[in-house]
Parts: sequence; C-alpha cells; structure tokens
Amino acid sequence: DAVNHVKKLIVTNCISITGIGLGPLRGSTIIEQIDLSLVAKHESPILDPAPPISREHVLPILDRIINMEGCKLKLLQFPKAWRECQAREGKFYEFLSSFDSLLKNRDAALTCLRCNGNLPQDELMCTKFGGFGIQEDICYECTKHYCDTWRDSDCNFVSSCGQCERKYCGECVAIDRCKSCEYAYCVDVCKQFTDCSGNGCNEKVCSDCVAHKSCTKCNKVMCAVCLEHGEWEDSCGNCNVRYCVECNAEEGANGVYYCDCSQHSLCGGCRVSWHSGDYSFHCKSCLEKVVSILSTKKKKLQQENDALKTETRTLKEDSKVHSVDECQREDVGNCCGCAKSDVLQQENDDLKNEIKVLKRDMEVLMIQCQKSQAAFISFLINKNKRLQQENEKLKGEIKIMREK
Repeated sequence: DAVNHVKKLIVTNCISITGIGLGPLRGSTIIEQIDLSLVAKHESPILDPAPPISREHVLPILDRIINMEGCKLKLLQFPKAWRECQAREGKFYEFLSSFDSLLKNRDAALTCLRCNGNLPQDELMCTKFGGFGIQEDICYECTKHYCDTWRDSDCNFVSSCGQCERKYCGECVAIDRCKSCEYAYCVDVCKQFTDCSGNGCNEKVCSDCVAHKSCTKCNKVMCAVCLEHGEWEDSCGNCNVRYCVECNAEEGANGVYYCDCSQHSLCGGCRVSWHSGDYSFHCKSCLEKVVSILSTKKKKLQQENDALKTETRTLKEDSKVHSVDECQREDVGNCCGCAKSDVLQQENDDLKNEIKVLKRDMEVLMIQCQKSQAAFISFLINKNKRLQQENEKLKGEIKIMREK
C-alpha cells in the first residue's frame, strides 16, 4: 500500500531499474521526497554506462502525483543522464515546468527560514541551461527552504556542491568555496580543503587545485586572491611546472618566466627545448637564460663524467687486487677459476715428475731385463700412452678454466 504510506523514496544504487516498478506510487498525496539520482550522498551523479531507468515509465507516474489535489511532494531529484539533455521541449521539459508551477502556486509566499526574506518565484525547479532539472532554494537533506548562493542575496544559506550536485543548507552539510577554481564542494566528504599559504590569507583551496596548482618545489598552495597580488609566478605553458615567488627566485634561470620568443611563460627546460630547433633569439633575456642553463648543465655533466671515470678506475684496480687475493687462497674449494687452473697445472707437474721417476725405473729395468726386451718395450708403450691421455685431459681442463 505504498500510495498511502510511503513519504520518502530513495533508490540509491538501484542502477538496473527501468522505473516501471514505481507504479504503486501513482496518485500518492502523502509522498514528500523522491530521489531518482541512483547514487548515494556525496557521490558523483555520473553513471557509465547510463542507467536504463526510463522517462517513458516514470514521468506518467510523477505527473499523476503532482496533479493530485493536496499533493505534498517537495523535492524531486533526477538521474544525471536525464538532466544532461537540456532541451526546452519534450515530455521531460513539460513535466519540469508543471512541477515548477505547482511549487509556485502551492508555496506562493515561500520565505527563507534564516533571513525571513521572500524567495524569488522565477524558477523553483530550474529549466535553464546549467541547472536543468535541479530544484532551487531548498536543502536536499532537511527539505527546508533557504536563500540559494547563486541568488542576489546577503543570506546565501543553501549552496550547491560541484561534485555531488546536491544542495545543502549550512546546518546540514558544510559547503565551502575554493578560492582558486571558484567551485563549491561539501567539505571533507566530496573534496578536501587546504588553507592558502599566502601571507595572512584565510581562504580555502580544494584538493583538485592543490594537486594541479601548488608550487612544484615546496608544495605551497595559493588562492586566486593571492595570485592577483603577485605571490605566485605563472605556470609553464608547456609542462605546467609552477613556482611560488620564493622558489622561482631560487631556481634562477631554470625558473618560470615569460618568453618573448614563444609568447608563453616557460620553465628553463622547456625554454631550452623550444630553442633547440631554432637558435635565433628574439630577446636578450632568452639568450642569457639558455646560455646560463646549458653552461650549468655542462658543468654538472662534466663533474658526473669525472666521477664515473674515477669510479671505473677504482673498480678495475679493485678487480685486479681481488683476482690476486682469490688466486692466493689456501682453500682450493673457495678459489676462483684461475686458482683451479693452477691446481690442475700442479697435478700436471706431478705427472711429469712421475715420468722422470719412471724413466729411472726403466733404466734399472733395462739393465735387469735385457733378456725381456720385448716385455719392457710393451710396458713403456702402454705407460706412455696412459700418461699422454692423462696429459691431454689435463690440458683440456686447463684451457676451459682459463677461458672462464
């Protein structure tokens, strides 16, 4: 029995509905607030892809509600996709105009609850470019009526957030205006705010402007008012580097200055790049800055080059010492390839000594075995063959180790 009991309808995150299910509300005289934005408070109303909720299904239901005698509907919020089509024609525009007429006729003597001033009666439901489909002079939280900030009033108690595109009074949600981009946001929920770093300035700067408009070097933040008073240099027209006055002075020729040649403000690096293809300078200032930048860069590169050469020489010397130390280790298992080669060489020398011993033995055998000359020759041949094979094997291992 929604038509007789529901006073507030909010369909947060119901991004798959078509709207046909709102039929039970048709003809309601008690419903006061309908939120069809499909997003939660302090969230961007932009949905991608666009939700399937259909004006063809929803508008006839809403039209029946606002045409009921005794209608109490005070606040309507629509999907962003509907509001982006700002055509001053069609069924949606006709419905907005009808609801605006209802609000004016029903609340003819509408006054601000803060200053008691009469609220303008031009458009309570906006059908103009920029605010199409948004209600004015009402807080979307408490649904009380106050003077809107865009009105020509000293009260301005209701403000619109540029992030969630909802309106809140000062009692429900704190909304502050960034003095850099001039957009207003719900404080600490839609945007974080930072105090301006200008001398004696109490203005606020939103997190977007802090990220894109703060000093590249010291992260100091400046509002538009302080910029006008000369506490900030221009940003580089090519890479968006920007400096406060103090940091720009510290950067010297690498700072951001206006370039008569390019007709833009450029930082030192971009100034050099701009002139890299054409060395014709139209202003003495550019010439002096580019020469200074290139001279400083050359000096730093030369210092770096000298340091690298020194380090290379040191590494080579350390490598030689390291190789000698490695080769002198007593522990063969921890030795390098060169040391292993020396071990193999020692084994080869031992074999040579063994050959000498064998030669002496053979001389003795020759004397003792003159009658067994055939056997002695066979013994020599076989022994030499084995030694030759062993030597070839050792030479192969030594060659491999030296290559390693």
